[in-house]
Amino acid sequence: MNSYEENISLTQEEISKIRSIFSQVSFEQLKIHKYFFKPHLSDYSENSRHGFSVEEVKKFYAQPHLISRGFKRKSMGGYQYTLCYIPEF
Repeated sequence: MNSYEENISLTQEEISKIRSIFSQVSFEQLKIHKYFFKPHLSDYSENSRHGFSVEEVKKFYAQPHLISRGFKRKSMGGYQYTLCYIPEF
């Protein structure tokens, strides 16, 4: 059984499913968790605690083909996901 602290690598099938969902659901349909806006202790700017603005995240979201790998972690409501993108140069 996986604990709440353990990162579980996504399979290629799961990544493909996420890419498909991103292609079918508009960014505006998503609900951004309030944690995204919680300021980092050393950064009180308009950026999130992760250093990305909502507009920057929207640009990433529109490019699901750039998702290279990801992880999931159990949470109270199911899973939380971390996605890694390959940057375009």
